[in-house]
Amino acid sequence: MDYQMTNIVDIDMSKRDQHKKSKAPEVLHGLPKGKFGFLISTPDTGKSYTCLSLAYEMATGIHLLGLSTNSEPKKVLYWPMEDGESETMERVIMHLSHFGQPYVELIEKNLKLYNMEDAICHPMEVSTYLQNTHLDTLIAEGKGFDLIIVDTIREASGACDEVKDDRVIKMALQKLAKETGSAVIVTHHLTKEAARGNEPITSISGSGLSETLANSRYQLLVQRHQKKTKDTEYSLSHIKKNYVPKNKVLTQQPLHWTEYSLPLLNLAALSQIEGTSDAFTSTPSKRNTEKAPGPYRDFEIIDSEEQRSSVLRPEPSAVDLEEDPPEQNYPEADSIDMDAATLSEESQEKAKQHKKETSIIGQSDIEKLKSYKKKSQTRN
Repeated sequence: MDYQMTNIVDIDMSKRDQHKKSKAPEVLHGLPKGKFGFLISTPDTGKSYTCLSLAYEMATGIHLLGLSTNSEPKKVLYWPMEDGESETMERVIMHLSHFGQPYVELIEKNLKLYNMEDAICHPMEVSTYLQNTHLDTLIAEGKGFDLIIVDTIREASGACDEVKDDRVIKMALQKLAKETGSAVIVTHHLTKEAARGNEPITSISGSGLSETLANSRYQLLVQRHQKKTKDTEYSLSHIKKNYVPKNKVLTQQPLHWTEYSLPLLNLAALSQIEGTSDAFTSTPSKRNTEKAPGPYRDFEIIDSEEQRSSVLRPEPSAVDLEEDPPEQNYPEADSIDMDAATLSEESQEKAKQHKKETSIIGQSDIEKLKSYKKKSQTRN
């Protein structure tokens, strides 16, 4: 009996159009369905808020960050494993209270939160990932979404060690992306040395997970840049961009923060989603309107072996110290006056007073929230 070579694929130029049609569509520039990528940052840099900004962009088609490939709304599943569903829902409601009603409805329709506390994989000596029913549950419930966001992979992988069980985590993410047919973004932290500026940031600068990071299709980096004036600025960059079109690659692009803690790159898009001509509730500072901050020198991003071998260390700064910089130099990611450097002096004073008198959701926000809930009840 002749052996049937079922795994051999012929190269046939006459089928090139057919091949293009069968190629998985990209959800983000450089990240297609069926693949996974990373959003990496130091702790307390606002990566979860950046995830929400990306989720809103996908759900509404409004390019707040300019990462998605389509202006049509897409379906997003966000798993806030680190902060939990309750806290994340509070943030979402706070954000929606500032958005125009058409976009609120699009987000309600297209963005879903995933509420599961069980890990998607276990250490190799405990169980193999294929026997893990929690991963299977996520796959079953994640089908039909264009993008799945897992925040963070450290929490989602449970007791797995980021070095010893690197391959287990990689296989779990591969299976999740492939079997749901979704693009997957997972959040992760930088190594301590990279976070302190003692080594250049590369596509394998995440803490552990060297094989998983190497296998990922796409990587974003959220950075905090501490200035001598004690002002703090943030930026967004691609650090693995092999498949990102050159005109879409971000290199330390300054992130703007609204007074209600929403990071974005496109101020015009914010004006659109809020349904107002003003991008901020107060005027941005002159530094943001007249001259974009950067390029930043306290971190260096490299993405090739040649660069790694010849890179020069950046000049010592606060992040070069053996110990972490003083706690007061790091603004809380979820504080109401986050990145006050991007706001006017008058707005800074308002934000500080606002923070003293209220929690994350201020009195004016509460009134908007009541109005939003009332409208939701009317529609239902």
